[in-house]
Order: sequence, then C-alpha cells, then structure tokens
Amino acid sequence: MTSEKLLMVLHAGAAAAAAARMLQLGLAKRQTAIFCFLLLTAVSNAVVATIPFESKTYFYSYLFIQPLTVFVEACVVRELFSLTMTSWPGIRAAALRMMYWTISASIAVSLLLTALFWGGGANGRSNLFYILLIERASQFGLAAVVISLLLFLSHFPLQLPRNITVSSYFFGSVFLVEAADRLIATISPHLFSAQAEMGTLIVLCVLFTGWAAMLRKHEAVPAQVRFEYPADRELLIQLEHLNRTLSGVGRR
Repeated sequence: MTSEKLLMVLHAGAAAAAAARMLQLGLAKRQTAIFCFLLLTAVSNAVVATIPFESKTYFYSYLFIQPLTVFVEACVVRELFSLTMTSWPGIRAAALRMMYWTISASIAVSLLLTALFWGGGANGRSNLFYILLIERASQFGLAAVVISLLLFLSHFPLQLPRNITVSSYFFGSVFLVEAADRLIATISPHLFSAQAEMGTLIVLCVLFTGWAAMLRKHEAVPAQVRFEYPADRELLIQLEHLNRTLSGVGRR
C-alpha cells in the first residue's frame, strides 16, 4: 500500500470515529447533514483507497463521489445556519439566500465558460477539465459562504451549545482545507498536485480526530447569559437590530 493510500485509510478512520462519536452522543438526529458528511467521507475514502488510481473504476468513482460530496457539504452549511441562528430567523433567511445566490452565480459562470469552450477543450484541454470546473466552482462559491459563517461566529458572542460550536468550526476548517487543495489542483498543470494532496490528507486526519475528541455528552446552554466584556452586550443588541431589519425586508 502506497503512503497516499495509507493516508486515505487513516482519513476514513478519523472521519468514521467522528461519525461514531456523534452517534454515541445522540447528535446524529439533530445534526443529520453533518453526520451524513462524516459518514460519506469515511465510506468514500475507504472505498477509493482500494481502487488503483489509473483504473476506469477510480475515474467513474471520482465523478460520482465529488458532486455528491459538494451537495452534502451544501446541506451541512444550510444546517449550520439553521442551528447557529435559531434565535435570529431574519438573519438566517438572509444567510440562506446569500448561500443560494453565491452557489448559483458560481455555477452559472462556470457553465457559461463551459458553453463557450466546450468541444475538444481550449488549448488542448479535454472536456473533463470543464466538468471539474463546474464542480470546483460550486465548492469555491460555497467556501465564501463558509468563511462568512466562521467570521459571524467568531465576531458575535452567540452562547451556542458546545457541540454545535465544535461542529461549526471543525467542519469549516475541514471544508476550507479541502477547498485550498482543490484550488492548488486547479492551477496545477495536470489538475492534480501530489504534494498538496498528501499534506491535505495529513491535516484532515488531525482535524477529524480532533473533531471526535472535542464532542461532549452535555452541551446545555447557561440559563443566564453572562457577558465577559461590555462590548458583547452591544454586539448582541446590534445583532437583534439587524435581525429585525432583515425580517422586515423578508416579509416585503
């Protein structure tokens, strides 16, 4: 077994450990999309690790797994918005609209480029290049939404349950690491970088292992919200004003 195959197996094991931990703690029902993402990551990496890279089976497996993964990732982002913004429905609705518009715009641009250059490929590139362009454009569009979510969580003192916070930050980190790997692969001569892939797998193994370790059985939110800094109260007041404004816009 090559070192890359071994890392894929370890990656699958770490994701499976996080999924098993969620199942053990009874989180799979509340965080369904996140659990499906962990399960898909574990199964897909375990299966692909057994297939030779040069085979047609690997090629068709890749074409099936990647769009499915992007779809599940979009479902996870939607779920995270719902879980983290339960108390602010106006902001949640606006954030979901932003997610849909961003992904749609990314796909529309990539489809336009595909339509313009389809048919033998530009500069000797095969049509597979443009299929990958659509998939990666969707992922990069989603990456912008994930960054916005992480900035939102880090800026406002939301007092979220621990496990929701843990899943939000770890999923965001995993997604952005994978998106960075896709970006490097996209600008590489053969749409693939072995060094970036190996580094990504190592980082992902650490992240999934940490994800499993950080989940806890009890995640109750304090009954009385306490502010460590006076500015935190002001931030929540601003958040409430923004929520009311966006709620009014959404009803128009």
